[in-house]
Amino acid sequence: MCIRDRAYYDAVELLEFYQERIFGLQRLNEFTSLVGELFQHLSLSPDALSAALSYLEGCRLGPEARAMIYVGALASRRWSDDQEHAARRLTTMLFNDHSLIDVVGTESVLQLLDFYARRRQTLDALRVCAALVDHTLNTGLDSAALVARMWPVITWDAEATDAARELLRRYIRGVPQRDLPVIVTYLERTLGKSLGEMMRATWLLRVACILYTSDAADDLLCVDLGCRRIIKTNKHNATHQYLNVSTSKSYLTSHILIQ
Repeated sequence: MCIRDRAYYDAVELLEFYQERIFGLQRLNEFTSLVGELFQHLSLSPDALSAALSYLEGCRLGPEARAMIYVGALASRRWSDDQEHAARRLTTMLFNDHSLIDVVGTESVLQLLDFYARRRQTLDALRVCAALVDHTLNTGLDSAALVARMWPVITWDAEATDAARELLRRYIRGVPQRDLPVIVTYLERTLGKSLGEMMRATWLLRVACILYTSDAADDLLCVDLGCRRIIKTNKHNATHQYLNVSTSKSYLTSHILIQ
């Protein structure tokens, strides 16, 4: 009633009371779901809804509740362009705290990505993608499926595609080594051979860096900038042995599995 009567300050105070006195930490998830549903079923004009959301700034509501309120508000307007304020606030929260993705759900985050893609807002779309990618790095093939799902959404022009390629490289550099063989194979089959070659090159560079730091840490061995292993025989003499790093799929697979 407070929101419908445009008593937004009173509405936020009432929500704070319910969060702290009625639900508490033990029932935080229940409260979070409740406020999300509340805003999803509001029948407010775009301006009135934006005004209500502006009162969330600086309030005592937890980030989980605020994130769900923004999702509920966007859903109530069917993710229309008139709720850019809610979309931007939600994006900032997800980018700064990836754990909130579990609160609002992956599907809501993908809808947020569609919101920016529809408006051709490259920077905001990439921020959403980066949050999703970083959050799912340790989920194996599920993360690769998510990347494949995002790819056609964020490659609407040359600039966006170039940025998306860099995001894909970042993903390959960040996933656990044990998952790389199946992930690269899956994405190459899904996204195409040219992107597969790019991912394998990124993979190879990652392996080369591992070899370099591994050898440099050895007491007797080190590697110079020309990728040569320097074997010290005494304080005056040293021999150089070139490191032959194969670019074949079989080498990459076997080396990563060993690591």
